[in-house]
Amino acid sequence: MTEIGRVHAFGVWDAPITDDAVWLETVPTGASCMYCHEHFKPGENGAIMPNGFGQHRECSLRSVWGGIGHQVNHERYCHGPLGPDAGLSKRESSLLVWRHCVIGIHVTESELRRRRGVDS
Repeated sequence: MTEIGRVHAFGVWDAPITDDAVWLETVPTGASCMYCHEHFKPGENGAIMPNGFGQHRECSLRSVWGGIGHQVNHERYCHGPLGPDAGLSKRESSLLVWRHCVIGIHVTESELRRRRGVDS
């Protein structure tokens, strides 16, 4: 069924980690991400590593590059009460890091406030 000792990737993820991956046709919705702890949903991108731990593509990037607060304003967020994810969930922060750093659609302070439900 699956090959032990290989990365099992799903969705779209063009990175060295997936160079020799076994590509799954469907997202393993019964598994969850080791970083954000959310179950995988149809249409998401990620992989199940040889050790059995799963990860979203975006959460993997966040684990290396830091949360969206770190990207937008390190001094404020990483040294303040909202933390490196700017008060957002790890998953939401990861998706924003991907958008901000990979796609190039920059996240602003006002967007972070709006996402936290804060007007000012």
